[in-house]
Amino acid sequence: MSIEDLKLLNIDQLKAKAEELGINYGANISEKGLLKKIADVLGEPLESDDADTSKPVLPEGTKYVEVMFPEDDKDTQPVQVHVNGRSFVMPRGEWHKVPDYVIEVLNNAKKKVYSPKDMKPREVLAYPFQSREYQG
Repeated sequence: MSIEDLKLLNIDQLKAKAEELGINYGANISEKGLLKKIADVLGEPLESDDADTSKPVLPEGTKYVEVMFPEDDKDTQPVQVHVNGRSFVMPRGEWHKVPDYVIEVLNNAKKKVYSPKDMKPREVLAYPFQSREYQG
């Protein structure tokens, strides 16, 4: 869902979307405040009238890739990646355009699993994923 689509939602629909994304908010939050929180989590900051927001969020020349996380019966939550103050919330089973440095973070996110046979640990990716070059 794009920011433009989110702007069309009323406060109750925004609250439902925020709960879906795991965003905490106060009981008296405004529609604009909630929209800003959702946009920040989705990695798409809202445009405002400030002159500073006209600058690109990422350095020029940033390379993009597409990443997809497989859907799983056990793990249905979106994958959240946070890099240098930017948040990327990516629902499973969909391709997402992200800066290439997100792939490095995902490759470094490991966990240990133990073989039931001999209980020896081995490292695996915490978030298995597929990636491809961004064609855009």
